[in-house]
Amino acid sequence: MKKIKNIILSALIALSSLTFTFAQSKVAHLNVSEIMRLMPETKSAESDFQKLAQTYQAELKALEEEYGAKVKQYGNEEANQTQEENQKRFEEIRGMEQSMQQYSQQAQKDMQRKQVDMIVPIQEKILAAINAVADSQGIEYVFDSTPGQGQTGLVFKGKDLAEDVRKELGL
Repeated sequence: MKKIKNIILSALIALSSLTFTFAQSKVAHLNVSEIMRLMPETKSAESDFQKLAQTYQAELKALEEEYGAKVKQYGNEEANQTQEENQKRFEEIRGMEQSMQQYSQQAQKDMQRKQVDMIVPIQEKILAAINAVADSQGIEYVFDSTPGQGQTGLVFKGKDLAEDVRKELGL
């Protein structure tokens, strides 16, 4: 029984010291999504991404048109062809379908990879600015107050660093 009391007492002391430490910490917040939206690099990345998407869409549309033309042509000529020739044409059409599916899947993967490649450097730049501002102001914790980012129910009463981070980034 005495051992349990000692453990509970130790736990209470540890918790109270953590609470005291956190109470002494400086806390701030900012809407990271808003900062990202204002970055010129984000606007440039979005433009590049849209161009890439249009390129893939145009290529896929061309493949679909070629496929449609072959299907129509082979359908019109089917009655005049041998069974072997129709089978070859059927296999060719199936191959085109598979190629279009593979191209579409690869395009989606490429676009996802490109999006990550474009966004990560921007996020790193923002994080560096947040760290610089927080360090200069002695702030130990910075929370992302972007709506919908999982902070439901939190109240952001600390300092809003948005203006300071925008200045740090030259926005």
